[in-house]
Amino acid sequence: MRIAIVAPPWFAVPPTGYGGVELVVALETEALVRSGHDVTLFAAPGSVTTARLVTPLSAPPPQAALGSVPHGHVWYEAGHAAAAYRDVTSFDVIHDHSGIIGPAIGAVLGTPPVVHTLHGPWSDISRSFYARLDDRLHLVAISDRQRQDNPAVRYAWLVYNGIDLAAYPMQSEKQDYLA
Repeated sequence: MRIAIVAPPWFAVPPTGYGGVELVVALETEALVRSGHDVTLFAAPGSVTTARLVTPLSAPPPQAALGSVPHGHVWYEAGHAAAAYRDVTSFDVIHDHSGIIGPAIGAVLGTPPVVHTLHGPWSDISRSFYARLDDRLHLVAISDRQRQDNPAVRYAWLVYNGIDLAAYPMQSEKQDYLA
């Protein structure tokens, strides 16, 4: 398959010193490449992958605390998403891990199918947004709790965030934390 994966524009894939959405995207992208798919990753500058890499922004957006401008600023996200959805005829499916602009573009276009992983908690405004689009997107929840918090939308699947077990080798002598 020809698969486009859209990462958020804020941090490189894989991330350094941070294990959020970008780590999940890195693991997924590399697994799909190893499986023989033709994968294009739309990600922030500085990203490293064995897939075809497209960095729509010329530089990573300025860093700020999560939830504050410019992280999450609509213009950075819009430029990144517009580039990812510009040539949709090149892909059989798009898996979008970004914010709301990419999935909104994909829902309006209607083809190719857009899978959108929901990486954050539900709020009143996000419930309203996805209620308008869930019949045109394939929404993926990352936990049972996330799905339970908004049973009104149609979910394509539940996929827990993956981890690379090799990065966390078994140790018989442990400290007082899980990983």
